Order: sequence, then C-alpha cells, then structure tokens
Amino acid sequence: MKIWKIVTVLLAVLLLAGCVGSVSGADTEIKSISISLTAPVTGEKVTTATTSASGVTLSTAWTPSASETFDANQDYTATITVTNKSGYRFANTGTISVNGYSKGWTVTNGKIVVSQTFPKTAAATTISEIECNLEKPLASNTPATKLSFSKPKNGLTSTVTWDTTDKKFVLGKKYAATVVIESINAKAYPISSDVTLKVNSGKITDFKRDGNSKITFTYQFGETEPKGTAASFAFTVRAPVVGEKPTTSVSSNSQSDKTTTTLAWSTTTAFQPDTPYTATITVNAKEGYVIKNGATATVNGNAAVVI
Repeated sequence: MKIWKIVTVLLAVLLLAGCVGSVSGADTEIKSISISLTAPVTGEKVTTATTSASGVTLSTAWTPSASETFDANQDYTATITVTNKSGYRFANTGTISVNGYSKGWTVTNGKIVVSQTFPKTAAATTISEIECNLEKPLASNTPATKLSFSKPKNGLTSTVTWDTTDKKFVLGKKYAATVVIESINAKAYPISSDVTLKVNSGKITDFKRDGNSKITFTYQFGETEPKGTAASFAFTVRAPVVGEKPTTSVSSNSQSDKTTTTLAWSTTTAFQPDTPYTATITVNAKEGYVIKNGATATVNGNAAVVI
C-alpha cells in the first residue's frame, strides 16, 4: 500500500513539472510594434519597412507598383504586412505605428496589415542643356576618365575612354576620346530629346542617343602640347669662398617647377685666393615640360652664357 502511495506522489510531481515546463515555454506576447519607412523620392531606390521589434517579420508592397526606383509625380501607398515568428504571438489588442503615427491593430489570420500613403513625389528634372569640360591632353599627363560638368550641376555621370594604350600622353601625338554621358536616373533626370551639348565651350552636334538616359560621342584633339615651357632662368649660386670646397647645388632656380638643375665648378678642390672659377649649371626639363630654344639666364643677377 505504501509503495502505491509513493508511486502516486511521484506521478503527481512529474505532472506538475510538466505543467511548469509548459508555462515557461509559452509564446512571448507582442503588444506594440514601431515601424519606420523612408518616404518615396523621385528616382531613388524603392524602400522597405524596418522595425526594431523582436519576433516579427515585415514585407512591403507599393501601390502603384515600384520595382527598382520611384517614378516622378506619383502618389504612393505602402502596404506593410507583419507576421509573427515562431515563439511569439500578437496580443488581441495592441498598437502599431508607422513613422510615429500609431493606431490599434486587428489580427487577421495571424497577421497584421497596415497602410501608409505618402505625399506625391517631385516632378522629374529634364536635362535640356549640357556644358562640360574634357581635360586637354598634355605631355606626360594621365588620360582623364571623366568629364567635369558646369551645367547641370547634378543628375549626370560620365566615362571617357581613349584611342590609345599610352598610360601617359606623348608629346606631339594626336588623341581622340570616346565619351559616354549618362543620367544617374532617367526617372529623375531624363535627358531631353533636343538636348544641346557643349564640350570645352564648343557645340557638339554629332552624338548618338540612347533613349532619355545616355548620349555618346567622339572628341578629337590636336597634337599634344607640353605642360609648360621654360623661356628664361634666374639662378642664385653661392660665390666661391677661399678654403671651401665647391658645392653641387643651386641655391635658387626661377623655373624649379619646370626644370631640375645640377651645378659643377671648374675645380673639385677647395677654392684658392686670387683665382677665377667658372660655374656650369646643367638644366633638365621635368617630364612633360620643354626648354625653349634661345632661352636666357642670369646667375646672381648677371647675364650668363647659355649653351
């Protein structure tokens, strides 16, 4: 008899433990959800709703349908469906907010659906004039890969490819560039069918159109010029001092941005008294620059013989 009583007590304990386990494993109740959704902007990527609430997933559908980017001048309504994850359940009554606007919810088939209508998107900005600059090839410069736009300031991008494999422009060589100008988003910045195009202040009429999003043309340059020309020089050289050894550096070169210099003296030993010395300055043009034939020079303010 005692054995049956002990068994009965053990069964009661096990049943109680099972009940406790069932309570501790109950679904977590969700009573409120806060949702954020960025308003539609003409030409921008389609947005989706987000939330910091645990235990739910969101899906966003737009009316009218929006696949990649939002259209111009359009009223959009977002329909957001909220679904609970495993281990969570919606309370019978609760609040849901979208961008700070709250209301009570209704749970249907285990889901909550909420809609938000946004103000009309802005009208498109049609591009009817394009004014841009393409960097002129100069000796030793790296070929430009993009244009710079002065009109319009926004809405366009570009790519530039050259008819050469030269990594740097060669002096005296002719180059042509193929230029592609594209709208960053044809919905927001369509290119007009009668667009006018100026490159380096000159009007371009021979270009190919690709709808309202792209134009392509070729731009031919003349012979490549140097980046600069050195025509006259003014050097400063420390005069010989008895007992000092000759230096090989020029104190100052007025064309140091275009040329480099080395200095040599008519002696390699220390300067002696009552002895005339000759300083020879060798000038080399830096990459992309040239020295003009007939260039003149002074040393410490005195005319020098140029060879």
